[in-house]
Amino acid sequence: MRDVRLPDDFVAATAPDLDFEAAIDIAPAQVSSALLAGRLYDGGAVAAAAMLRLPAAERTMETLHVWVTRRLLGTYSPGDWRYHARYAVFAYPVVVSLLGLGLAPAPSLEAALFARELARRGADAGAIEAELDLQYPEEKVDIDDRATVSGAVASAVLQGASALSGREAFCKEPACRLFNPHRKLEMRRSVLAGALCAKHRAFFGKGGPGA
Repeated sequence: MRDVRLPDDFVAATAPDLDFEAAIDIAPAQVSSALLAGRLYDGGAVAAAAMLRLPAAERTMETLHVWVTRRLLGTYSPGDWRYHARYAVFAYPVVVSLLGLGLAPAPSLEAALFARELARRGADAGAIEAELDLQYPEEKVDIDDRATVSGAVASAVLQGASALSGREAFCKEPACRLFNPHRKLEMRRSVLAGALCAKHRAFFGKGGPGA
């Protein structure tokens, strides 16, 4: 995206851009998360491009596809006229963003004010992140941890399955894995460490739309 305030306004891809895109997946060690964090991709456009790579016979309501990418995805919110980073975009296929997992949920107000004060004192982004992890360990979302990523993808599969069945993708119960977290602590309590609420245990236990 050129500007988080403008929908569907994309940077034209150049040859170096295409090399960069290839390196993200083929040679990830060459592309750091810090570098990727400065690039925002329209989640709907990414999902539409991903769908074209699916076998035609599998583009059905009977098959749920979930793609995982390091890229930072966002969706445009008309309510406040800007893109917001997302940990998952529930289009077809569902696309999970590893960078979004760490960056999309907001920190607590206390952690945000602490980070702002560190920045005012001249601390760089790396030092601020390290100090936040030390002072607010309950809010840390480690995207390099296999269990963290597996838990997030599993929750996205459940959310996507709910949406594909014609129900809401999200749950209103804060401890349910289908909850839609907006803050890091909510992310850890629901998507990463939560369990299914009684309603969704019954739904998935019966196995589908008729539940």
